[in-house]
Amino acid sequence: MAFETQAWQEGGSKYVIPVLNKGAWTHSSALSTPPGFAPVMTNFDLPGDIPTTMYGNSDFIATAWTGAATKVLGFAERRIAGSTTAYLHFLDDGTAWVWVSSWTQLRSNLATSGWWSWIQYGTDVFVTNTTDGVYRFDGDTLVPIGAKPIAQMESDEAALWAGETAETTNFREGAQSMYVESTGAQVTMTFTPAANFNAVAGRHSAIAYETDKSPGTDFYHFKVMFNNTGTIDTTNTRVLLTDGDGDSLNFPFTVWDSDKDGTAAVTPVAGTWYDIYLPALDGTETATFNAGR
Repeated sequence: MAFETQAWQEGGSKYVIPVLNKGAWTHSSALSTPPGFAPVMTNFDLPGDIPTTMYGNSDFIATAWTGAATKVLGFAERRIAGSTTAYLHFLDDGTAWVWVSSWTQLRSNLATSGWWSWIQYGTDVFVTNTTDGVYRFDGDTLVPIGAKPIAQMESDEAALWAGETAETTNFREGAQSMYVESTGAQVTMTFTPAANFNAVAGRHSAIAYETDKSPGTDFYHFKVMFNNTGTIDTTNTRVLLTDGDGDSLNFPFTVWDSDKDGTAAVTPVAGTWYDIYLPALDGTETATFNAGR
């Protein structure tokens, strides 16, 4: 407990214990503590002979992430009034993680060197490095700044899926994936959003995406793994999008791309995850598919 000593009458001393009813003062210098606050210093330095708190020299998050990373390449935080702060870590194994009450992997296949910078604008956190471009974290997903998430295949979407099985061992991001398994006949799993999903309108004031099959650079993207590659039916293995009017856009396996430049997807190896890109122009539509409804 801090106290003040004052000279008192007849050579005595007076000890004054201040009223600390305003809580802890955790700003960098304890010397700036206003009346009514208690200074808090765990670790400190003396720049310019001024006692200054050194943050980060004690365990802030004592639970380590899983994986092979040995170095943190970037750190960011998302602070929203009334919400728990989210802390993002970018690691040298190419992964990105977020801590709220536990670690969740957000992304993989990012750069394994180079530093990340970040800034929060509104409720979104924007992060970038010299290799991967700009990504946006909205509190749920970490996606390229121009992307719009459709489905995450997480447990909170279970009521919107049909025909799927949750998989908590083989997944790339988040806490799980979903799969469907055939014994010979065609099987499907279907995602039906609670309301028609508008895949045209950009987030906030961002530019809109293509509405139909118009030539352009817009595409659909997902990750996929096959556990048996010997019996892939390249005609019936497909992604089918259906709008609110019942018009569809069909992407059979034969038109799947492995990158945004249009490189055809490789013959898959069992147990390997692949990024798949579907330019709208490559899909086969019935009537006029409208991504806005």
